[in-house]
Amino acid sequence: MEYNIHFDDVQIQQLVLHKLGSLDQNEGVFPAKQVLNPSEELRDTLQNFFLSAIKKDELFHFYHESDDLMQNEIYAYANYIFNDNKDFYNQSINILKHLYNRSRHAKTQAGDLYVVHFEGFVYNDEQVEALGIFKSETKDRFIKIHTQSAADFAIHCEEGTPLSKVDKGCIILNNEAENGFQVISTGIKSTEARFWLDDFMKVLQEQDDNYLTKSYLNLCKDFTKKVLSKEEKDEQLGFINKALDYFQTNNDFEANAFKEEVFGENDEWADKFEAYKKDYTNKQGIQDDAFEDFGFSISPDAVKKAKRGFKNIIQLDTQVELKLHSAQVQEDGFLEKGYDDERKMHYYKVYFNEEK
Repeated sequence: MEYNIHFDDVQIQQLVLHKLGSLDQNEGVFPAKQVLNPSEELRDTLQNFFLSAIKKDELFHFYHESDDLMQNEIYAYANYIFNDNKDFYNQSINILKHLYNRSRHAKTQAGDLYVVHFEGFVYNDEQVEALGIFKSETKDRFIKIHTQSAADFAIHCEEGTPLSKVDKGCIILNNEAENGFQVISTGIKSTEARFWLDDFMKVLQEQDDNYLTKSYLNLCKDFTKKVLSKEEKDEQLGFINKALDYFQTNNDFEANAFKEEVFGENDEWADKFEAYKKDYTNKQGIQDDAFEDFGFSISPDAVKKAKRGFKNIIQLDTQVELKLHSAQVQEDGFLEKGYDDERKMHYYKVYFNEEK
């Protein structure tokens, strides 16, 4: 399913800043006495600070094991705010306390918590309000210069929050409440993502076209590392390049077409791939039929991002590297591998018309 999220007309309606200490040190929480009323200039600065780190290409939704969404604390607090904006301050304190009580992750630090009520988000051409939850942990020192007169300056150091990127954050869009709202998150380091997404928010990623494209390519990458690791390097790259070629040259994914194009008559690898795929989808929580029955539209952006993580280089112990950009290189016979009995060494033979 295609979707579009736009920030162009977003405005901060309510903003509160709380502080929380380290749970390990039993430092507690420090709620603000009231909501903030920043100047228009500061409002614009904060808005850019909050929104610049948001990843619009990944959607999440809240869940609870009991299927009663109101048992999910952050879902419930957001729901109360959307139903009555006057309850914003009280619910922001509940969010603060919930974050503190969940902060048992080894990487979790004390920091500042911003809770923000936005208006003006556009989701698929429809305006929706939203709730932002952002945590800033990083502090930097900076120099501040005071001009006392035309030729008289004072200088000293202060500590503050860098505006380059918020450490953790999410935006909860007020739509599809019955399905757990729609949530977008900041890019979070993998070591901390489990705490923020799983423990604090309890959200699941939407299994949309972007997610399924990324997941299938990750499946191929993992299959190469864990199942094909004992195969020849050029054969591993042949599989990876064929998989990438399929995703780059097709608009829609269809399982049987993928198998035929990538594995051909290699039934042994195809069977191993099917067995590994079943185990992979179970571990990742991917719907059983997501890759098979319905297929999905291939996301070009997801392919482009995933491609960066694929290695298409053969590294040799003679300080030589071979970079294969496409499976066509091997299919057309431009690369041959052999063994020289006299030198007792392996070799690659490369065919080409001219150097570039």
